Amino acid sequence: MDLGLQGRRALITGGSRGLGLATAKSFIAEGVEVVIAAQDAGRLAAATAELSALAGMPVASMQLDFSEADAADRLIAAHGEGIDILVNCAGGIPRGELHTIDDAKWRNTWDAKVFNYIRMMRGMYPLMKARGAGVMLNVMGLGGEMLQATYVIGGAGNAALMAATKAIGGRSADDNIRVLGVNPGPIGTDRMLDLQRQRDARYDAEGVPPEQRKREDLPFGRAGKPEEVADVLVFLASDRAGYISGTVLTIDGGMKYRHCVI
Repeated sequence: MDLGLQGRRALITGGSRGLGLATAKSFIAEGVEVVIAAQDAGRLAAATAELSALAGMPVASMQLDFSEADAADRLIAAHGEGIDILVNCAGGIPRGELHTIDDAKWRNTWDAKVFNYIRMMRGMYPLMKARGAGVMLNVMGLGGEMLQATYVIGGAGNAALMAATKAIGGRSADDNIRVLGVNPGPIGTDRMLDLQRQRDARYDAEGVPPEQRKREDLPFGRAGKPEEVADVLVFLASDRAGYISGTVLTIDGGMKYRHCVI
């Protein structure tokens, strides 16, 4: 299937690893010119080199701390002109319960993800409107649908972004701009591995024997592949998905519906 993306330009935040890097690779495979931005300078340099080799041409990149209020403005000023596709994929929100998260941590993590997504959309919208077309894709997470007290900060943040995506995407068609998103479930990224290591460390500290340790009941007996999410994002960015806006697609292998409530 020809997705008709050849020659378009995509700006990807959080593009140095995980789903962001996988998405950049999938776009390059479709002939899309990509620009990536990320916070960690070392990972960004490695990803830029890898993507440049894959594209056969230099890939532009920019190092940013997304929790800074002007990060989105600086990124858009440097690379926003001529962008056809925005992929918001930066910012990981940690686990924690209501009484274990102070105001500073709540604000900092929401600045890096929730408010950064909003700032990127706010900044890119008029540029896309002036060009007469555009697509904005928000990568959120299953925590916004499967709400848990132990992930209240992330669940609330993802739920807010889901609401914003649907609300903006419901009206953006008037300007020939599509706004939509995905909620990945258990995907085999560095972040998932980090969470698994944290869980193992907690069980070790508590002396829980291996046979009693809770493990994820994963659909199809495995975690999803980053490429399986990336390919969906690439399709959603294409004209083949031209009548999809204001939609959030869950990519979890059916995880959300595996557990009975009675």
